[in-house]
Amino acid sequence: MPQFFALLGNAPLTSASPLLQNAAFTASGIDARYFTIAEADPIRAFDLARRLGLSGLNVTSPFKEELARFVELQGSVRQIGAINTVRFDGARALGFNTDPIGVLGALREFGVTSFTDEHAVVLGTGGAARAALFALTRRGAHITLLGRDVRKAQALARDFGASGFAGFEGAEARRSIERAALIVGALSTRERVIDPEWIASTAVVLDANYGASSRLLLDARQRGCRTIDGHAWLLHQGAAAFELWTGARAPIEAMRAGLAAVDSSRRRSRRGIALTGFSGAGKSALCRELARHLSLPAIDLDLEIERRTGRSIPELFRTSGEAGFRELERDVLASISPEPSILALGGGALLDPSHWPIVHEERLVLHLAIDLDTAIARVTPGSRPLFEQGDLHQLFDARRAGYLATCDVVLDARHSIEDLAAHIVRLWSALAR
Repeated sequence: MPQFFALLGNAPLTSASPLLQNAAFTASGIDARYFTIAEADPIRAFDLARRLGLSGLNVTSPFKEELARFVELQGSVRQIGAINTVRFDGARALGFNTDPIGVLGALREFGVTSFTDEHAVVLGTGGAARAALFALTRRGAHITLLGRDVRKAQALARDFGASGFAGFEGAEARRSIERAALIVGALSTRERVIDPEWIASTAVVLDANYGASSRLLLDARQRGCRTIDGHAWLLHQGAAAFELWTGARAPIEAMRAGLAAVDSSRRRSRRGIALTGFSGAGKSALCRELARHLSLPAIDLDLEIERRTGRSIPELFRTSGEAGFRELERDVLASISPEPSILALGGGALLDPSHWPIVHEERLVLHLAIDLDTAIARVTPGSRPLFEQGDLHQLFDARRAGYLATCDVVLDARHSIEDLAAHIVRLWSALAR
């Protein structure tokens, strides 16, 4: 039985964590799959993860502090007050924070190993900043914490034994940055928050953000600084999370190669969307709504099969059996244009591995997660042939594992179609930036 892991937090479609962790599972021969949960409410996201029976989670901004209240804090997490990793152990949810390992691992990889009596600046007051403060103050660095909320910066500076605090502007911020040998950006924004003229050319600059759009790293490079992209931070914290989940040694080089595939994956995923889920999840209605919002063609695979054959899905099941229907389904799916579209798949379409490359090659796969009771309540009697056959609970459990094994993103189908569409459109727009 495969294990499943997921990422909770903001902007899940742009995260490189799935490529990182899935590369690690493959290289280690572990039957596991990692995807993202696209849910704006942290408590609802955590509840969905539990309902899906996941083995572990990564938690990113802005959920790191909020979800620390719902897990059993392990080790240094009690002082940090934020989590980025959860391991489910039966009914227990154990919370860890591997970000300090990520910070120090990234710096060590680029030759920065000594921090005693060095002046450093940490930008931000969220969970990533807490981890950076914890890691660096414990190794003797003199840190000034800069944040938008000066009162929060003051409280965190006191809690972690930082040397000082300030906002992003003013004389104290300028003095701190000018003398800093190390600057750590721990903000969710990629926008400029400090004056680049203040950054000394001798400083090392590490940013939790990755990609070409980090304003802090762009400014630092123009100043002649040595810069460290957030991929290095992500790699080392992800390796530590992998080891906490599996007990196996992380295959660092395989994970690094997974990160290198980020850009090509994003180019693929922008071409279209495929929707999967059990009967009653709302795939067809969401397909139409998304197509309207995104000005893309809507293709409902079951309706397309009915149009081409002139027969209903229940009739096709009666005359051809499930095996015959699946063969027909595969032929129709393979003939659909690869041009960008919103594609609603039948409930069992991705359970056949031969269908996977047809869908994944051109589309981001979104799974609408639903519980069986809700599915039964939504489905019209007689409209779904497999509802009339065998053990429905067994069918539901088998299909749920198949959906999780083949999806990129999970959404909670208990939301209204309008709310789901609006949320997906926001995520899709962020992916295109």
